[in-house]
Amino acid sequence: TSRVSLSVCPPPTHTQSSRDRLQPGQRLQQENMERTEPSSKVRIAVRVRPAPPTSTGAECITCLDDGHTLNLNAGSGSSIRPRSFGFDTVLGGDTTQEEFFHGCGVTGLLDAVLDGYTATVFAYGQTGSGKTYTTAGPATATPGPNGALQADAGMMQRAVQYLYTGMAARPGYKYTVSSARNTAP
Repeated sequence: TSRVSLSVCPPPTHTQSSRDRLQPGQRLQQENMERTEPSSKVRIAVRVRPAPPTSTGAECITCLDDGHTLNLNAGSGSSIRPRSFGFDTVLGGDTTQEEFFHGCGVTGLLDAVLDGYTATVFAYGQTGSGKTYTTAGPATATPGPNGALQADAGMMQRAVQYLYTGMAARPGYKYTVSSARNTAP
């Protein structure tokens, strides 16, 4: 497993208060609590993988235009009755990597990370359902011109770019970024 951590220290304030005696992380958390605390609600975003080119017949999974409903229809002759499921976000098979990154809610989590909160993104699904492609992009991904992301770059590459852009946009804040990789079996 790999781990990346980001420590945040806000710019110094010019007034003396009990808040100034707090450690930087505690001070930032108190300042953020005085603002609006981000939602700690678990949000579920579903990305439907497109049908393989060899597929025949109608799709058994359809995404409604409301962006929150997924319909399952096993088709005629099946004993499984049609069902609908609701989620925070539902994105269809024609969704690009960039659309998924911005549409699944991860940018709000990254904004909270830049404010000093902790966030987790968890990918779950059947083997072959597209988790690795969505999170890491294709195995042959290479940086584009001038370090730009390729269109098929995954969520991890996009998150790192988003965080560094966000850090650069906050002068006066001090960020410490570190990473570790556990190579133990």
